[in-house]
Amino acid sequence: MLMTRSQSGPQACTPTAPYRTTGVTQRAQTEGSIPLSDTTGEPCLHDTPGTRDRMALIKAKPHSQRSRADMQCLFCQDNTLAAIYAKEEKRWSSNEIEYVQRSTGLVHTFSTLNEQEKRLYDELITQGEWSAARGLSSIALTRYASTGEVHLPSGLSFDPEKTDVTADSIRSHFRFALIDPSGSNARQLEALAQFLEQADRSTGSKT
Repeated sequence: MLMTRSQSGPQACTPTAPYRTTGVTQRAQTEGSIPLSDTTGEPCLHDTPGTRDRMALIKAKPHSQRSRADMQCLFCQDNTLAAIYAKEEKRWSSNEIEYVQRSTGLVHTFSTLNEQEKRLYDELITQGEWSAARGLSSIALTRYASTGEVHLPSGLSFDPEKTDVTADSIRSHFRFALIDPSGSNARQLEALAQFLEQADRSTGSKT
C-alpha cells in the first residue's frame, strides 16, 4: 500500500491463469451445438458477430464484475491472450502485460510507464533480471495507485508520475512509497537501482 493510504490498493499487475484452457473438445451441446472447454465444461462460442459483441461487453467490465463464464469465453476467443498465457509469466514483455491487463480487466498499471521505461522492462526480461523487473513493476503500481504527491516517513514528498526512474530516485523515494514488511519490494527496487547504475557505468566507459 502507499504510505498515504490505509487500504491495500490495487492488486498485482499480472494475474495467475485460473482460466487457462488447453483447447476445445469435440463434444457439443445438443442445443445449439456449442463446443465446451475441456477444462471447465463451459460453452466456448464460435466466432460470430454476436460472439464478438459479447467479447466487447466482457472487456468493458472491470475484473471484479466478470463471471467465470465471461472469463472462459474470453480465453476461448482471444487467441492473443491464449498465446501470452502459454508463455512463462515472468517472460511476458511489457506489451504483453499491458494486453493482459486490458483484456482481463485488471488495473492497468503499465499504462503509467513511458516508452523508455517499457524498453527498460523488456531489457530486464531479456537479460533474466527478474528481481529488477519486479521492481519496475512496483513503480508502475505506485504510480497507478497515487493521486498526486506521496508523503514519505522521512518527511519528503514526491509525485511518482512526475519522477523519473533513476537509481537515486529509487533509493530516496520509490523504495519508501509502498509498505512491505517482508522487505521484498525494497530488495527488488535495489536490484533495479543496481542495474541502472551498471548500465550508466557501461555507457560511460564507451564514451
